[in-house]
Amino acid sequence: MTKSSKIIPLFPEEDLMDIRSVAFEGTELGQLYATIPWDNLAALLPVPKSNNGRGAKPWFNNAGKFACMFLKHYTGLSDKKLIQRINTDWAMQQFCGIRLGINEQIKDLDIIGRIRGELSAHLEKLPGAQKVLAEEWFKYVEQQELHQVSGDASCYESYLRYPTDVKLLWECAEWLYEKQLFRICAELKVNRPRNKFKEQSRKQLAYSKKKRKKPSQTKVRIRSLLYLVRKGKHQLEGLLKEPQAAEHFSIKDLSTYQTVSKVLEQQQYMFDNQVRSVENRIVSIFKDYVRPIVRGKENKPVEFGMKVHKVQIAGISFVEYSHFNAYNESTRMASTLALHSELTGVKCMRAAFDQLYATNANRKLLTQEQIMTNFSRKGRACTKQDELARKQEQIIKQQLGKDRATVLEGSFGNEKNHYGLRKIKARSAETEQVWMFFGMMTANAVKIMRLKNKKEKEQLKKAV
Repeated sequence: MTKSSKIIPLFPEEDLMDIRSVAFEGTELGQLYATIPWDNLAALLPVPKSNNGRGAKPWFNNAGKFACMFLKHYTGLSDKKLIQRINTDWAMQQFCGIRLGINEQIKDLDIIGRIRGELSAHLEKLPGAQKVLAEEWFKYVEQQELHQVSGDASCYESYLRYPTDVKLLWECAEWLYEKQLFRICAELKVNRPRNKFKEQSRKQLAYSKKKRKKPSQTKVRIRSLLYLVRKGKHQLEGLLKEPQAAEHFSIKDLSTYQTVSKVLEQQQYMFDNQVRSVENRIVSIFKDYVRPIVRGKENKPVEFGMKVHKVQIAGISFVEYSHFNAYNESTRMASTLALHSELTGVKCMRAAFDQLYATNANRKLLTQEQIMTNFSRKGRACTKQDELARKQEQIIKQQLGKDRATVLEGSFGNEKNHYGLRKIKARSAETEQVWMFFGMMTANAVKIMRLKNKKEKEQLKKAV
């Protein structure tokens, strides 16, 4: 064959399947990709404005944005490292619906955080996303399992330091002096107002180094910090009266300033009245929405984060309700049954819940709906027939209780240990909800992927 001769392919080039696409389907990432209905998820978000031909083309379309969230929790990587992996891993690019050239890479390392922020603006779409995913995933479970529901609540903690009163007040003092007063004075080239921040900084360091802190030492420290924060607040207010100083104080700074003022008010009230807590207590000036939630656990009596009431159907978890304030999950029984009906379209026949849910109102509701539960029965059996029926009923109750204690309780630990929900590192209440949602849905997708592979192997054995 001469150099001038031309190779004529046997098949048209456009009909040839990409070798990488075939290889991707056989990987674990490709199997996970096959369990998610991307087109239906993408339809929940509005069409990007850049798709009209103007401006730069976005790296990810709507389906790719959802894919980035699933990848984030599946890999356990940080936002920055995830983008670096996507740049060098063709399988991850295939998962996100993009294909980078040899010399092409995504240089914007903050794009994952912005996608999470964009999705947080559409929180009302998340229940719809649950329904879309449920319709796809319920194809792989036994239909008889759809008649059973279980539920419980857990706290998915926010990523913050343990909020003692001393730490919180010192956080306020650092923000007032170092990030505001000293910064604005340097930018305006004026002298700093007189203060004792440097002296208090040395005392704070000495106090922090002590292994055992006496209550009297803590009381002295709180009193000094209350005075320091109050003085810094007045000095900042005086500085901001200057017309040029207001230009260096942003809207975000104003929001944090209002939070600091609220913290000072709460801490002063607690110190003067010798009480341990107040209503709507703030535990972080940068996450003012987080509240202490008393859970009563032996090793961790108080948790700081979002309390989520989770419903589980056929081993698949769904978010029924979430809030950063404490609430009684036993009042969510009616909405739990409504969510089960919406997702499955079948009647609930069995329910497995903690004994906390066994209130008279819940018992009455479940009896009206003719739903078998794992609650301890009230009253005594009067006849032998009742005694026999109770023994049969007790067997079902024990099985329901076992399913709840193993599958449902185990899913909390699985999500926290393997899908990034141990400490949520998002920076706002809305993005924390998005983080929690996709962590839970990623755990579901992995479970469905393994169930699907198991069924395919069984079918293959039967065929052989």
